Amino acid sequence: MDTTHLPQRVRAHIAIWHLESGSHRKIVVGQANLSFPEYMVLILTASGLKRDTVADLMKRSPSTVDKHLQKVRDKLNAHTSVAITHIAIKHNLVIAGEFTQI
Repeated sequence: MDTTHLPQRVRAHIAIWHLESGSHRKIVVGQANLSFPEYMVLILTASGLKRDTVADLMKRSPSTVDKHLQKVRDKLNAHTSVAITHIAIKHNLVIAGEFTQI
């Protein structure tokens, strides 16, 4: 998938994903410990990408992305896309206004 139209920060996260997709490290967001795949789903979803696009970029199935997103929602107690995006902005994971529509 061509990612040149995505914001630089999103492209950087995608590059990191491809380098460390097997990583078992945890990333702290607020009070939650997210797995690396959960963190990536959070970033990409909060950036405005659709589930199928996130799955394609992460080379995972859409159902796997759904499972990661549900875990993110549960861990962050953020059960809407707006709430997830708000948390991502609050923790400087995405920049307001730097969203994409794919």
